[in-house]
Amino acid sequence: RSQMRSSYYCGERLISLGISIEEVPQVCGEPDSKLQRFGRHCFSDPWQDRCAATLIDEWVYDYGPERLKRRMTFVNARLVEVRTDGFGR
Repeated sequence: RSQMRSSYYCGERLISLGISIEEVPQVCGEPDSKLQRFGRHCFSDPWQDRCAATLIDEWVYDYGPERLKRRMTFVNARLVEVRTDGFGR
């Protein structure tokens, strides 16, 4: 089962939601895998519903069979979610 967090330790440094996609490798190193796709973000205002294309990046850090993997999700190049994702390989 995946657990959601608002921050995550990479070594001894803490990263928080909102950090830019460019900053994460400086703290955590390069991820083991990267996936990029487009999604849609819809919202309403008083006059109409609007939808916009959104760039979504998912990075996975695999720390091996003794530790849980971390899945990081970025929307428009900002970290929005960090989840544990089972034990690594």
